[in-house]
Amino acid sequence: MLFTPRLLSLKLLAVVLLAIVAGCSSNATSQTSKATSSAPQTSTSSNAADSPEMALALHLQKSGAKMYGTYWCSVCNWQRKQFGETAFNKITYVECDPGGPNPQPDVCSQTNIRAYPTWEINGRLYPPGGYPLQELAQISGYQGASNFSGGG
Repeated sequence: MLFTPRLLSLKLLAVVLLAIVAGCSSNATSQTSKATSSAPQTSTSSNAADSPEMALALHLQKSGAKMYGTYWCSVCNWQRKQFGETAFNKITYVECDPGGPNPQPDVCSQTNIRAYPTWEINGRLYPPGGYPLQELAQISGYQGASNFSGGG
């Protein structure tokens, strides 16, 4: 079969989209260098103490929800950005890579985490991948304001 540049471009796009939708596989080669920052910088609009993002983060914290991830996972970093740095810091985050900040790989292994990010909400593990804040709100039973800005 002959591959044209257009066909190769479409296949590459499909692979990239699949990786984004599926999350980051724990079987991927671990990064050898440590991250310089545990969370990306975001705008301050979603970091306000009275923002819907903060209210959802506090709700998730109070309900015992956890996000399992790695510092090098692009989907995990996208999820953090949805909340904003200050709000995400309220969420119980479990670092699964031994080379990451505050690593807890044994917890991830015991919980059978195989891909990132994986959310545990109300005692249930949800399929790996990033979730829009509206969906996390619905899954967790959040009843507050839901005009999420999605990280600015």
